[in-house]
Amino acid sequence: MKILYFDCSSGISGDMAVGAMIDLGVPFDVLNIKLDNIELKQNRISKKGISAVKFDVFDKSTHQHADHSHHHIESVEKIILQTDIPDSAKKIAFDIFSAIADAERIVHGTPKGKSLHLHEVGALDSVADIICLALCVDYLNPDKIIFSQINTGEGTIKCAHGILPVPAPATLELLKNIPVYSDGTKFELTTPTGAAFAKVTADDFSGLPLGKIVETGYGAGSRELDNRPNVLRALLIDALQKDTGDGVPPIFQIETQVDDMTAETLSPIFDVLLERGALDVYITQILMKKQRPGFLLTVLAKQEDKIDLEKIILNETTTFGVRSWKINRTCLDRKMEKFNSSLGEVKIKIGTIDGISKKMPEFDDCLKLAKKHKIPVWKVYNKIIGEIEYM
Repeated sequence: MKILYFDCSSGISGDMAVGAMIDLGVPFDVLNIKLDNIELKQNRISKKGISAVKFDVFDKSTHQHADHSHHHIESVEKIILQTDIPDSAKKIAFDIFSAIADAERIVHGTPKGKSLHLHEVGALDSVADIICLALCVDYLNPDKIIFSQINTGEGTIKCAHGILPVPAPATLELLKNIPVYSDGTKFELTTPTGAAFAKVTADDFSGLPLGKIVETGYGAGSRELDNRPNVLRALLIDALQKDTGDGVPPIFQIETQVDDMTAETLSPIFDVLLERGALDVYITQILMKKQRPGFLLTVLAKQEDKIDLEKIILNETTTFGVRSWKINRTCLDRKMEKFNSSLGEVKIKIGTIDGISKKMPEFDDCLKLAKKHKIPVWKVYNKIIGEIEYM
């Protein structure tokens, strides 16, 4: 599993995140977006001895930082819609933009449906940052994105509404339900665009996950900080699963009991759960309270699929709740080999551990051979079992 991890101990902004992902390996020509009078630049600079990529958005005519005049929500939506980028990246850009727009609506008390003058994301440089963030994530295509706790900084900031406390109101709204802190730095370390990027793309907020670090990247901020390099660090991590000590990752057992569904109405959930990642699904007939016959539904799941599968059970059955617990497994080391039996080719599952060895033919292959030769499948199965003893 490829994890994209952001260390936000110096906060996060849109341009810093883009710079960090460029440093991770996103080719600069991936960001070849066509916005009126906009020019994108990257430079490698040093922040207190740390080499980092500085990403900037300039006005082509003045060669200064891009227009900071603010636009209405409709014009920004039009800019994103008309940008020639992949649809997958366009969705990420829309989601980031919408998160900031929703935060500004709440802060200013502007109802949906009414035109909104954007203060925190209306400038063209911010719009370009959002589109480039989306393109970078789309290019890296991680399986999971994790952010550390986010350092917001503190103090005050001068903006369109005068002097406001840090985090600014829109940023504060975006950071709801996200773990944040301030280390006392008197500066806005986290911007609305950075907060929105984390809110929209994060799968989790935690410390460094277990895994092998594949690449590191640093994105530089504009200001110089007194107590640290003003950089955002990004890592690409090849995740490792925690295991039980014998190399087998633990799994979860999920259960629920129902006494008001028939076998017929309960049976479709098997395919749904298995298609969504369940390792196994089975049903046991039980006698419940008040001597009612019922069913015990049991699902085995990987940790990353647990919540999704629990929601499926709650949606697809009449139960009002599920229970789950972590379980350990001891498994044979498995591999598949092709075997040319007297009846035809069949795949063989081979398992070994500590001198124990097992060989089993794949039942679906046996079934195909049974149909081909017009003989009972159990005869095919038993015949191949006998032949593979001499593999």
